[in-house]
Amino acid sequence: MRIVHVSDVYLPRLGGIEVQVRAIATAQRARGDEVTVITATPGGPSEDQGVNVVRLDAHLPFETPIHPRGVPLIRRQLQRLQPDVVHIHAGVISPFAWTGIIAARGWPAVVTVHSMWSPMQQLAFRYALRRDHDFVLTSVSTVAAQSVQKASAKPVFVTPNAIDAAPWRAIAPVPHRDVHIVAALRFAPRKRAVQLMTILRDARQLMPVEAQVRATIAGDGPLIGRARRFLVEEGMDWVQLVGRVPRTALPELYATADVFVQPTAAESFGLAALEARAAGLAVVGRSGSGLSEFVLDGMNGFLRADDKGMAQAIAKLVAEPNLLQRFRDYNRMSPPMHSWSHALESLDIAYAAARHSGH
Repeated sequence: MRIVHVSDVYLPRLGGIEVQVRAIATAQRARGDEVTVITATPGGPSEDQGVNVVRLDAHLPFETPIHPRGVPLIRRQLQRLQPDVVHIHAGVISPFAWTGIIAARGWPAVVTVHSMWSPMQQLAFRYALRRDHDFVLTSVSTVAAQSVQKASAKPVFVTPNAIDAAPWRAIAPVPHRDVHIVAALRFAPRKRAVQLMTILRDARQLMPVEAQVRATIAGDGPLIGRARRFLVEEGMDWVQLVGRVPRTALPELYATADVFVQPTAAESFGLAALEARAAGLAVVGRSGSGLSEFVLDGMNGFLRADDKGMAQAIAKLVAEPNLLQRFRDYNRMSPPMHSWSHALESLDIAYAAARHSGH
């Protein structure tokens, strides 16, 4: 099958959509598909693990992923490649992706929404979804699909994200006496990295003074300075911010850890949390988010409605080592269902629906 992915963002830029688009493309290439990624992200090679990468960047300030002549440029590439399906990846603000939707008229198209849409965003996108040509609409989790469905008259397929769980499950735990809490996220407002510092502070206040606990937060972004100042002001020397950590180095970090915390409220899926769950860590996150795809509340982690509940859940795991061990044993013995074979099968169903539509 000839597949073209259209995405505002791609490597070398790092983020959830970038990582997942690359993973989908390389998994499809590995099974024998002809795969091309068209992106507005500059830099990087023109080939990535056998996947052709076409970079239509306009050299705009701050490497803004958009091209003012995106429609004719993307359409020219589609005419050259003649794909069987065009797979467009969109988030909350994805101008290049919506350009791709217009350019893909005449080809079978699938649009995957990688974000949760708020009520205001649902209203904003309702017009766009009615205006543009027919395509198959998907999202990456049940809760994300429900948020998108409110803006669309057409059905929304669920095409879940996936990981190769084997490297994460191969991690051998390193014995340690304290409870080690970890997180991996971008220090940006939507990810609520600064709020994570407050959650950890409140959790520590709920624990016995003698509790042995530490936290390591991996990631970088515009709010990391603010987070560092918060830790100094609150005297939280038990929390360490280690900056950006390559994904290949995260298994080493998780080998020494017990609990993974994901504070993002509008998390459409949660790849980092899924990787931590595959590594055998208990997961604490927000209810109503995509984490509910692989975290069973009270079985292998806790999902709570607000920050106060998350702080209480973390404190509970520190205070009850047997409960923490039970969660960890469950995750180590029960691999997540989000394998690439399952994910590609879900995508193939969406692709078939798009091709069957005749558009």
